[in-house]
Amino acid sequence: MVPVVGGGEISTDNTCEASVALDCFFEGRALKELNAYKDALVHDIALLEAIPFLKTDCPQRMEKEERLAQINTYIIAVSAMKDCYVAAIDTCLEKPSNLYSIQLRPKEQDSFSHPISPAFNIERKNDDSGTPLSALYNEMHAEAQMQTRIDAIEASGLRYQQHGEEHCSAHFDFTPSPPPISQNNLQSKPVNTMPACLYTFFQQITARAAANRLDLHQQACLKLNGENITPWRLEDLWRGAPPRSELEQLLQWEQTSELQEIVEQPPHPPYRSVP
Repeated sequence: MVPVVGGGEISTDNTCEASVALDCFFEGRALKELNAYKDALVHDIALLEAIPFLKTDCPQRMEKEERLAQINTYIIAVSAMKDCYVAAIDTCLEKPSNLYSIQLRPKEQDSFSHPISPAFNIERKNDDSGTPLSALYNEMHAEAQMQTRIDAIEASGLRYQQHGEEHCSAHFDFTPSPPPISQNNLQSKPVNTMPACLYTFFQQITARAAANRLDLHQQACLKLNGENITPWRLEDLWRGAPPRSELEQLLQWEQTSELQEIVEQPPHPPYRSVP
């Protein structure tokens, strides 16, 4: 219940409601529970005293009396802390050497956190459209979303072929060299093989995104035939969504004998959430 943490490590309060919890603790909840426990102990001790042969030598009665004395000590301590605790904490927070007054910005705004002279503070207000005013927060949030999407691709186990050997994706490091084409490759294709025609395409969109911080949902519309990974599936992998059925893919993508065209799609809204 104490918002000041000692020790050699950094500790944070991620509830943003420490002051509310302390108010509830000192303004009634703690004393109410302690007094209720005290009344129950007094009642039990009175019942044990009513039994003649348990009046003097009874372990249960002695245990309850010891606990009653402990509860009385807690009641006195909480009552004393109630009047001086807040003032003592405020004095500690006002010190220039205080390292506890670092206030970060949560995703959900709150009205409970009121640091005193914070050594570091992220702007917590939004503009009229709801966009955070903190450039640092916006930058950190954008990078976190990008990393979430990269992790979704990596976790999908996407594989591609290079010079007849199968490799696993590593942060979109797709080598543009196409695999050798033979009758065996045409007859039998491994599951989740990265089509050769997508090597250059992936390098282009990832390089463009890295240079311009574009949303990678601004991808091209591809029309393929016979490949196990379709552009529709690539979109699923990027969004972290489960794969669609082959029927849904066939309804969306027209089958042709080769890559026909690349058509830019209109941009999606920024900060699109990952399911």
